[in-house]
Amino acid sequence: TLIGTIFGCFLLFCNLGSRAWKKVDIGFIDASNFFTPFLSILASLCAGIAFPYVGLRSVDGGTDDEDGETAVEKIIFNPNGKRARQNVTAAATIVAVFFLLSDVQAVKDVLGYDFSNYSWLVNIGMGTWWLLSTLMSMALCHRLDSSKSKKIEPFLKRDE
Repeated sequence: TLIGTIFGCFLLFCNLGSRAWKKVDIGFIDASNFFTPFLSILASLCAGIAFPYVGLRSVDGGTDDEDGETAVEKIIFNPNGKRARQNVTAAATIVAVFFLLSDVQAVKDVLGYDFSNYSWLVNIGMGTWWLLSTLMSMALCHRLDSSKSKKIEPFLKRDE
């Protein structure tokens, strides 16, 4: 069970990290040697651990306007990342609530996890990761490309 959990977390962090890597547009890894696949897996894992919230589907560099008639110019010329930071904050809050609920004794009994000897270490480690990954994800929101977010183009154009 522990190996399956570690493998699942590994895959989740690699997936989020590779999506975040692409969204932030960090660049390519040189594919000229034998270790390139391992290096790319390690890079996606590190990116997934460091700034996982950027890899979420709802986080993009779109406009801050909520109306359905948002002009393309507003999306292109307003790339400050406010909506992305709001989505990162919402996702980080949900993660924090689940983390706090997992510390309740009734939940521990149902799940079968008992870290009573090391609960302080788990709390410090997970809390530090949560805080640092949230801050790093929020800091990278301004780098998201707003031109790849949803573009609302007029369905019909008026002849003038």
